Amino acid sequence: MSNVLRIALVDPNDGTRESLKAMLLGMDTVWLEADCSRYEFFPDVIEQTGPDVGVISLDNNPDKAIDLIQRLGRDAPETAILAASEDTDGHLILRTIRAGAREFLTLPVSDEDLSSALQRVSQLFFLELHLAHIGFRLPALLRLAVLSPDSTLQETAGRAVLST
Repeated sequence: MSNVLRIALVDPNDGTRESLKAMLLGMDTVWLEADCSRYEFFPDVIEQTGPDVGVISLDNNPDKAIDLIQRLGRDAPETAILAASEDTDGHLILRTIRAGAREFLTLPVSDEDLSSALQRVSQLFFLELHLAHIGFRLPALLRLAVLSPDSTLQETAGRAVLST
């Protein structure tokens, strides 16, 4: 990552929130813009701070957290959402991704996993920022291709962007 990502965090659980904050504060590629302990206040935090990434912990109330992800996807589409949970249930992960989260992190998250997720999000974020600067909007399907771990799909997506 060549640029710093501004991050806002919401986690009603003090312990996991402090753990995530400490991990984020230890990374030189991120700036912790804000943290919040209530899902209800997070949309205001996002509106006021305009972070690049919002990290939402699901464990306190998964249904409320997923509703929040959907709301932010609609109201703040420029903020990439990372979801985090100790629960690795496939149904929960699927609901979270369908709601609009770009990444799902399993808690407790390792430094490497968090860094990798942020790197993937930042690559897309800065690509979209550059393309917007030249007047091009990245289609949703192409966004998924760029995030794919499949290098062939990434190369195809890159060629499609360059050919327009």
